[in-house]
Amino acid sequence: MLAIIAGLLIVNFLGDLSNSDGSTENQDPIAQAVLVLGNEYSYDEVKVVTDRALRSANESLTDDNRSRAWSAVLATTDSLAVDPFDVMECVPDVAGSSGMSFPDAAGTCAAAISAGG
Repeated sequence: MLAIIAGLLIVNFLGDLSNSDGSTENQDPIAQAVLVLGNEYSYDEVKVVTDRALRSANESLTDDNRSRAWSAVLATTDSLAVDPFDVMECVPDVAGSSGMSFPDAAGTCAAAISAGG
């Protein structure tokens, strides 16, 4: 059941940031991530960790990149019992020291956290 919910959330993040009427209000990827994370973290906490991870992978701080970042993190944690926020926190350490792309760093983090490392 969790995999189905995560899959739906991934589709939501991968989808266009506009509503069916073409507007973009209430489509802030950070606000969406806060909801996906069950409101366990504040908006500011999620934004800070997301932007830090994006900067470490030399990505610009845009809503599109924030959305793609969370899509990548959710895709890597879909089948693992790993907190997506923990993966996002890990990305700067991996991407910054290795030069990995954001998705590769997220995958490495998710695998390491899942393995207990």
